[in-house]
Amino acid sequence: MYINMKKTKALLVMGERLRKRMTQDIGRLEVKMENAEIVQQVANHKFLDMIIDEDLTYEMHMDDNCKKL
Repeated sequence: MYINMKKTKALLVMGERLRKRMTQDIGRLEVKMENAEIVQQVANHKFLDMIIDEDLTYEMHMDDNCKKL
């Protein structure tokens, strides 16, 4: 199976309460493949026409839908 590194993103999903407990370094994902290339971490991502963010608040998804209307 081939993984397209340009299209692959990492999204760490956690709520606000968990984020307050964690230190700054723990909230950062570092995913490496093939010993050199790093998978990019994003704060939100569009998946199946739905924008998912780190907190699962769906605010960005609703804003996007309102703009389309």
